[in-house]
Amino acid sequence: LTAILMTITAVGGIAALFNADFCSGGDDDKVGSPQGTFYDAILSFEHGSLDATMGPNDSLELVYDSFQYYSGGCLTDHPLAFLEEFGSRIGDGVSHLNHLSKALIDAQNETLLIDSLSAECGADVSFLPATIESLDGLFHDLQDEMDAYVDLISCSRVS
Repeated sequence: LTAILMTITAVGGIAALFNADFCSGGDDDKVGSPQGTFYDAILSFEHGSLDATMGPNDSLELVYDSFQYYSGGCLTDHPLAFLEEFGSRIGDGVSHLNHLSKALIDAQNETLLIDSLSAECGADVSFLPATIESLDGLFHDLQDEMDAYVDLISCSRVS
């Protein structure tokens, strides 16, 4: 019984310490809030990672800007907007691969086209249709994952 009470007391003390520390950070309007503590933690990590030869840690800056964006009600420029552009460029890649795939995998002309390419290149390129089809599938998967990620980080989901 004594061991159980000591364990409960220790866990309670640790929980109280975490609670007190968790709400101790911040300045201005975020004093004593979890947001302020999170801001302070990111800033201390960022400044602690500065090196004389390097600038600030860009990934922590992105985390800080993202947290500020979401906790501020998504009223500023979205710091992760570049992901939407990246997703759009993946879509362009998928489209180009589709065109190339259709040009190479045309059932009527495939053998003739592959033979022409092999002769022009001086090497066997019969692997191209299967490779392009595989790349097309990978790009589709990447586009689906990127679309899901962009949806996951939308303001309506996070805030």
